[in-house]
Amino acid sequence: MGTSKPELFQKSLKIAEYELALAAMEAERGKENGSLFVPMCELSELYEVLGRFDEAAGLVRRAIGIQETAYGKNHSEIAKTIRALATLYSKQRKYAEAEIEYRRAIRMLEMVHGSEDHISMEPFLDELCEVIGKQQRNGDTLLPGFRLLAIQEKQYGPDDVRLASTLRKLGLAQYYLRDFDEAEPFFLRALTIREKLHDPDDEEGLMDMADLLHDLGNTYTSDSAFARAEPFYVRAIEIWRRQWGDSLDHENAAVLVYHMGQMYEAWGRLAEAEKSFRKIVSIFEEMSQDHHVTLAFYLNTLGAFLDRQGQYDESLKKFERALAIEEKQYGRDDPRSANTLRNLSAAMLRLGRFDAAMQSAERALAAHEKTEPPNQVELLDYLKNLGIMGTSARRFRRAEEVLRRALAIREASVGADHPDTAEACYGLANVFWAEQKWAAAEPYFRRTLEIWEKNPDTPQHLIGSVLDFLGQIRLKTDDLEPAESLLLRALAIREKTLGRDHKETAHSLNNLASMYLERGEPDKAEPLFLRALASGEKTLGPDHPDLARTYGNLGTLYGLQKNFPQAERLLRKSIELVEKAVGPNAPELVVSLRNHAAILRALKRVAEAREREAKALRVESAKRE
Repeated sequence: MGTSKPELFQKSLKIAEYELALAAMEAERGKENGSLFVPMCELSELYEVLGRFDEAAGLVRRAIGIQETAYGKNHSEIAKTIRALATLYSKQRKYAEAEIEYRRAIRMLEMVHGSEDHISMEPFLDELCEVIGKQQRNGDTLLPGFRLLAIQEKQYGPDDVRLASTLRKLGLAQYYLRDFDEAEPFFLRALTIREKLHDPDDEEGLMDMADLLHDLGNTYTSDSAFARAEPFYVRAIEIWRRQWGDSLDHENAAVLVYHMGQMYEAWGRLAEAEKSFRKIVSIFEEMSQDHHVTLAFYLNTLGAFLDRQGQYDESLKKFERALAIEEKQYGRDDPRSANTLRNLSAAMLRLGRFDAAMQSAERALAAHEKTEPPNQVELLDYLKNLGIMGTSARRFRRAEEVLRRALAIREASVGADHPDTAEACYGLANVFWAEQKWAAAEPYFRRTLEIWEKNPDTPQHLIGSVLDFLGQIRLKTDDLEPAESLLLRALAIREKTLGRDHKETAHSLNNLASMYLERGEPDKAEPLFLRALASGEKTLGPDHPDLARTYGNLGTLYGLQKNFPQAERLLRKSIELVEKAVGPNAPELVVSLRNHAAILRALKRVAEAREREAKALRVESAKRE
């Protein structure tokens, strides 16, 4: 709880009194007199309370000088005062300066006690681990952490509750280093100690136990051991519910629910994931207005999840609400809103609102470029996003411009043959692909492939994607033999690396089948289309927008085989999915509407065919406008 205004006023008056008294003592006794030590420390504490940290630190440094005059260079009392100085630096987030002082104090205690494991070092080592961790140097916390654990085990025994905190620090250090097998035993030992000494009336101990259960859930989730993670998360939630009720009205409880949602999504239990993400939003909706910016973060999280599930309308609403909260807090186009604007642009793109998507992507880039200090890595993400939006909105010149800028940044920073440069080439190739400039796209795809194939760390599924594009270019330029070879390689890689039921594998099946159809081999095409459809229905469900292309392709094939009832059903399904996902005027509907009209005429359903043809004409006219 903060200090009230009357209390601050009283402390300000007290500071004035101390400053006058200290000045009088200095004038009478000299500035280095030993009797000044106590009033200096007391005045420093008052400065600290009022946030006047520089003045507080100045007095502590003077106090250390007085102690050194009195005791010599090495004394346990001096070490305590150095620790107070380190604490002041830590409160100012000057963690590097704090670390120097903690290490200085620890060396002094080693000299005093002639030992590396004296019990007096316990708080110094504990706080040293904290400030090193704040600097994201988790590996460097291990040595002082192990020393601290050894001191505590010697002093208190192996099962004392005071060891649990140190064990958790060591577990977290290993976790952040992504060494999950090493992290697990530290968390489990800490949990065993907490459970053994558990007192149901000890609220603090209970919450520490919940934190350890949460840590173990995260550890197993990060290692994809979801069945092991779930019971630990559930136990942690039960503790929070006992303390806070079903509302879980606490920020730390919300983080736990968030991690559970991530686990369920990675596990494929999407209904439970959605329930978790919605629960987080409801938690922060019930909390005070102090948390509204955090609510915006979790609205983004829920929106991104809904987007991945094809629920584009609701996803867009979440992003719009998050942006409204951030703009109220920060103003329009603040750098802190850049990520939400980027999410918003992607959602608009999926709904076929291309101009709006482009505007949001431009705003996202402009907002990010206000960031101080500039972040080149994140800038490249925003350039890439704008390139994607520009391509989709058919603003090809702008898309080329920003992606050429991204490529130039990559080449200047990491060189022409670096994998990151290949990624930038890949983005530019996709613009030319969308423009149907096959001759312009192919060299960038080939350059991408050449770099990625030389790099053993390149994920193979990315190589599969480039091969797929190159195969399609050969197909579109009627060079069918190389097309087949490239598409077969792409399919083989995707099956091996992503699995037979992955959506990218289905994409390869579609392309290979389309090649066989183009080559006049429908008997080879049909089983591939059917396999792509079965895979998509199994993993995404029969009504997912990503299946629209497969339904349409298979419908076209059945039309060529004169299986008109089947063709009509599949083409109608394809059109419905596109309309549901991106609206009734999406440009990609034109071909499907005309194909459907042709099938309806073959079935003697002339009125319906005319209706489809008229709609295709309207959509095409809107597209030209």
